[in-house]
Amino acid sequence: PQTSGTTLRALAHDEISHVRVNVAQNHNTTAATLDILAKDEHHKARQGVARNPNTPPSVLDALAADNDDGVRADVATNPLTPVSVLDFLAKDRYVDVRANVAGNPVVSGETLEVLAKDRYADVRMRAAGNPYTPSHLLEVLAKDRDSSVRLSLAVNQYAPAEALEALTRDRDVYVRRRTAENPNTPLDALKVLALDADQEASETASKRLSQSQNAVS
Repeated sequence: PQTSGTTLRALAHDEISHVRVNVAQNHNTTAATLDILAKDEHHKARQGVARNPNTPPSVLDALAADNDDGVRADVATNPLTPVSVLDFLAKDRYVDVRANVAGNPVVSGETLEVLAKDRYADVRMRAAGNPYTPSHLLEVLAKDRDSSVRLSLAVNQYAPAEALEALTRDRDVYVRRRTAENPNTPLDALKVLALDADQEASETASKRLSQSQNAVS
């Protein structure tokens, strides 16, 4: 982290690929050097560029068309990736790319509408866990057929009360447990969970109800 941008620029031309990979990942690396490494023959160097917070949007745009699935997946995770590029990557054939788009904090609501219906649970799961996913989509995902999607929603601290209330009677005990822990779960939902057949879910909900009553008094 103490290596200067000038030195990193020189190391970006090193014959050892691992050196170039480290340069690509270094947060001191300048945008100009990252532009060079975005064309590196080694896919891990390009992946490092895709993840780097200093990478210019124009470079991320170019990497979104990379032949390597991992590079495109890393572009999809970068919060500096332009919304238009995320819209493009949301149609990618590789499921991890679409999943990373679904979890990106700047992805558009329109794109999340599409990804929330993706045939792969991993994509829907990331949408359910994204704090910026619109409430109406989270309410739909609360009824998802895959328990991993509902579990991701249960731990989303920005989930709306209506979605969390739907999870209080979920058939998966782990979903009910995480719902009981969610700070956004409303009191009425906690009262339901306090009567849950699962001891952990019941105790967690009862404890939170008691804490809420003590705070009021």
